[in-house]
Amino acid sequence: VDLLGRDSQAPLQLRQDGAHPQLPAQPLARLIALAQESNPAIAGGASQVEAADKSVALAHKQFWPDFQLSAGTYSDPSVVQLQTLRMYSLGVSFNLPSWGFRKEQAGLDQAQAQLQAAKAGQEANRQQVELAVASAYHGLETALKQLDFTRQRLLPQAQMAYRLALTGYGSNGGTAFSDLLTAQSGLRSTELALIQAENAAVQAYVSLAAAIGRDPEQDLKP
Repeated sequence: VDLLGRDSQAPLQLRQDGAHPQLPAQPLARLIALAQESNPAIAGGASQVEAADKSVALAHKQFWPDFQLSAGTYSDPSVVQLQTLRMYSLGVSFNLPSWGFRKEQAGLDQAQAQLQAAKAGQEANRQQVELAVASAYHGLETALKQLDFTRQRLLPQAQMAYRLALTGYGSNGGTAFSDLLTAQSGLRSTELALIQAENAAVQAYVSLAAAIGRDPEQDLKP
C-alpha cells in the first residue's frame, strides 16, 4: 500500500503482486532536491532566514535620522466670537541616532548574528536531508545487489546441487542419503535467503521514500 504523500481521504491502492523494488529512474541529485523542496524543516528555516534578513535591513535604517510630519486644527479659546475661530498647526519632529551610534550598532550586530545563525541552521537542515537521502539511496543499491546475487547466483547453484544429489541418489545409490539431505537443506536455506533479500530491498525502498517524503516514482506513474 502506498501511504507516503497520500491524502488522508484518498482510497488505498495496493501494489501489483510480484512487483520488486528498483532504483528510482531519477538520479540521486534530483531525489535530494525533491526532498529538500518538500521538507518542512527547510521550509521553516527559509522563513527564519527571510525574517532575519529583514531585521538586518531594519537595523541599518536605525543609523539614519527619522522625522515625522504632523498637522492639526484647534480653536483659540481667547477669541470670543459668535463662531469659534479655527486655527491650523503644522509640525515636524526629528529623531536622531544616539551619540556614537552605540545603540544602533549593537542592534545591527545582534540582527546580523541572528541572520548568520538562521543561515547556519538552514544549511544544517539541508545537509541533514541530503545525508539521509544519500544513505537511503546507497542502502537500496546494496540491498538490490544482494537480491540480484542471491537470485542469479546462489539460488541456481543450490538448485543445481540439489538436482545432482537427487539424480545421484536415484542412480544405484551413487549419492548418500545424508548428502541429499544436505543439498536439500542448502536449497531451502537459499530460498529463505532470497525471501529475506526481497524483504530487505522493500524496506530499503520504503526508507528512501521516507527520506524523500514521497514515493520517488510518484510523478512517473501513469
